[in-house]
Parts: sequence; structure tokens; C-alpha cells
Amino acid sequence: MGKNAIKKFIDVILLGLFFYEAGFMASASRIHEILGCVFFVLLIIHNVLNKDYYMNVGRGRYSRKRIAGVVVIGVFGISVLVLGISGVAMSTHLFPNIRFLSDWNVRALHLGAAIAAMAALLFHVLMHMGRYMQGKKFCYLTGLALVLMIGGIFGLPYIERWYHPVNINLQETIAGEKVDFSGKVLTVYFSRVGNTDFPEQVDAVSGASLLKENGALYGNSQVLAMMIQNAIGGDIASIQTEKNYPASYNETTKIAGDELANQSFPVLKHKPPDLAQYDTIVLVYPLWWGTLPRPVASFMQAYDFEGKTIVPVVTHGGGGAGDSVKVLRELAKGKVTDPLSVYSSDIPRFRNNVTNYLKNFVIGNTNE
Repeated sequence: MGKNAIKKFIDVILLGLFFYEAGFMASASRIHEILGCVFFVLLIIHNVLNKDYYMNVGRGRYSRKRIAGVVVIGVFGISVLVLGISGVAMSTHLFPNIRFLSDWNVRALHLGAAIAAMAALLFHVLMHMGRYMQGKKFCYLTGLALVLMIGGIFGLPYIERWYHPVNINLQETIAGEKVDFSGKVLTVYFSRVGNTDFPEQVDAVSGASLLKENGALYGNSQVLAMMIQNAIGGDIASIQTEKNYPASYNETTKIAGDELANQSFPVLKHKPPDLAQYDTIVLVYPLWWGTLPRPVASFMQAYDFEGKTIVPVVTHGGGGAGDSVKVLRELAKGKVTDPLSVYSSDIPRFRNNVTNYLKNFVIGNTNE
């Protein structure tokens, strides 16, 4: 097999590997990590075989097409480099002990790099194919490339959100640095887990507010509340409704929308401990329809929070805290602080951020 044949063979394998990895990026499996490493090895071989291109980059006249080609290769190279770095930072199988970029949204960085690399790769392939195709065939190829590019821009975030499994080691996830907190603290959380009859084999994916450890199901807010309790101590309690929500995420969303439209106060199954003994209430809840879930409103209505400090911690899928804090301040007579907003997919790696937020809270209170 000649050099050109080897180059074409590697190019085809690289192209197939890239789209396979992109399509299964949410799997976070050992195979995904192994194939990612294979991709990088083949990419290095590809560049070695094409070293003549790099040796002649500074030579000759630069037409618009040549400039575009260099820019596309540069964007692809930077994107792939970010993909590799963020991939190692997120690795749970091949590089479990390598942890860095702790203050970054690594998964979002990985996803953004994948989208940028896909766009650059499609442009790169299109420019190469333009040498061999003309007329209608090239127009069809351009159309296909645009469809794939649009599909990647909108499809990869969708796959990441709704098909990314979130299996965790609970103790490693919640454990971290302790924060000295004055007064007695109660962490209260509202989660789908504990308020829903889930089937035993339900999948835990980032978009459905669920996490799993060895088959045991946990809610995003629940795990976040456990992180907070691990950091500051105190007691922990959950908000539970008498009537459970359906296991279907879409059906739960519809019911939550009806509750909001009717401004209803769902009946709670039981009350948490007497709040009179606590100075600070850390309230952890998901953002529903851009605002406070109505079961949390029921909890706020059931107690007198005068003289208490309420610390809102909100999990969300892109809406931040919404207007939930505004609603909390309308329902509570006590002090409601500025919120900590947590993107749901970031929760398994959010312990350091929780620590920093709580430290700043303590400093802020000390300076008052």
C-alpha cells in the first residue's frame, strides 16, 4: 500500500471515528474514551504524513481559498486540542486520577469544542472535495455539509442533555472542604426523587434531574443538598408532597405548569423539623417553568421565617435562578440572600464551587 493510499485510509478512519465519537459523546463510556485516544493517535499520524503541507505554509502566494484553508485547519486544531484537554479532565475510566480545570464548566467546554471541530472538519472536507466535484454534485455536497453542521450545532447539545448518563460515586461527589458556619443550619431540598414513583430500571440522564450510584437513584437537588450539609454540617430535610408526580419528565412538566397557572399550594406529606431552632435555612430546589416550584411555595407558606436567613440554591437547565428568588422574597418575612445557580449537568463536579460560595457567604455575613 502506497503512502497516498495509507493517507486516504487514515483520513476515512479519522472521519468515521470523529462522527461516531460525536454521536456517542453523551455515553461517557470506556469505549468512548478509548476511541478518543485512538482518534488522537491517528490524527498525529495524519499530520506526520502531511508534514510537507506544514513545511510549506509560509511559502508561495496566499489566495482567498488558501487563507480559508489555513484558518479552517487552525480552528480545527485548536478545537481538537481543547477536546483532548477537556476529555482528560472529565475522564472516569482511563484517567480517573487526573483532575484539573475544576473551576471551569468542563462539559460545556468539551461540547463547544466538539461543535467547533465538527464545523471546521466539514468545511475542510468540503474544500478538498471541491477539487474533484463541480456543478450540481458540489452543490449537493455543500447542502449535505450544511445539514450536518446545523445538526451538530443543535443536535450535540440535545444528545448531551438527554442521553448523557450520570452515574456517580456519591461519597466522592459530596465530600470536600469544610466551611465554618455560625449558628444552627438546616438544609432543605425539593427533588423529583422522593416525590415520584420511578420504575426500578429508570435511566439517570442529565436532563431529567436524576443521578445514579450502583442502581440507587438520587435527585440533583438532593445531591447538591448533601454537598452543602457535608460542607457546613447541620441537619437536612426534604420537601415531599402527599401526591406523587409521574415518572415521565414531560408529564411532570405539564402538571408543574398547571400548578403554576393555578397558583396552587400542593399539600405536603409531612413537615420538616421545627424551624425555631435554626438561624439559617439553605433551600435547594430546581427551577420549574422559570420560577419557584409550587411545592416549595407550600413549604414557605407553612412556616414563619421572620428572623431567619434563607439561602437559595437553584438547579436549572439554562434559566439560572429565574424569578424564583423574587417569589421567595414575597413569601418569606426573613432575609433571602442572592442565590447560587447550578447548571444541572455540572452537579457531579460542583463541590468546589459549593465550598467557594459558602465561604463568600460567611465572609459577607462577617462584614455586615
